Amino acid sequence: MTKRPVFDRLAEGRLSYGSNNTAEAGFDWSDTISADGTMAARVTGLLRNGETEIDGSDNDRAFLAGGFTWAPSDNTTLTLLGHVQQDARTPLIFSPIAGDDFDPAFGSLPADFAYRQSDYNHFETTQESLGWELSHQFGEGFLFNQRVRFAHQTTDYAHLDYSYADAAGLHYYAFRNDEDARTFGIDNNVKWDSQLFGADNSLIAASTINTAAPMSHNSTTAPSIPCPTAIRSLTFPWPIRRCRRATAVFTKKPASTFRTT
Repeated sequence: MTKRPVFDRLAEGRLSYGSNNTAEAGFDWSDTISADGTMAARVTGLLRNGETEIDGSDNDRAFLAGGFTWAPSDNTTLTLLGHVQQDARTPLIFSPIAGDDFDPAFGSLPADFAYRQSDYNHFETTQESLGWELSHQFGEGFLFNQRVRFAHQTTDYAHLDYSYADAAGLHYYAFRNDEDARTFGIDNNVKWDSQLFGADNSLIAASTINTAAPMSHNSTTAPSIPCPTAIRSLTFPWPIRRCRRATAVFTKKPASTFRTT
């Protein structure tokens, strides 16, 4: 939801600390900024650092949005809007199930297997947008509206995905996806309000253009190259970006002795 400037003073702030070591700070401010009362501004921000129930996970966000409104008369309003947002999240983790995904005869997985993940796993995005909204009331019930927005997003997503299981252990392949996307949209509409045969009528004519620049996309999957370094209890201390497959070994001993290959 886009927060637009208001001509009444607004000032809010918050600090919080919650589950999974999640700390958050945010603010929202808006007010009239000109002596003649025709200009208003708004700034909204959020900073969050946290985790989920998964060990070593991320649930972080940095967000800043700004807006400026100029209303020289009751008939004309122009609002400029922009924002930037960065997210660092943890992808969903697939936990194999004995009997469905691997032969139970191979052994058991640690009880906390579903709550572990590799440092290689990450989902990071950066978003930016800039645009304006223009409204002008003409005579004889005509209202013109225009909305324009340019948006840009980069995505860095990497994940160790489950591949198969055999007597040697669980096998994973390294997947990575980098994207760079740009979009532009413009919407124009004219509304005419009138009375016809004693009834109120509205006629709207609109034109919309949406474009997307060719997306830069780089996706890699390499399931066949073995990792050169051992995995210890499903943690990956080495530079996994140079590793194309990971293997976790079963054990029929208690989970605490989940062994290293």
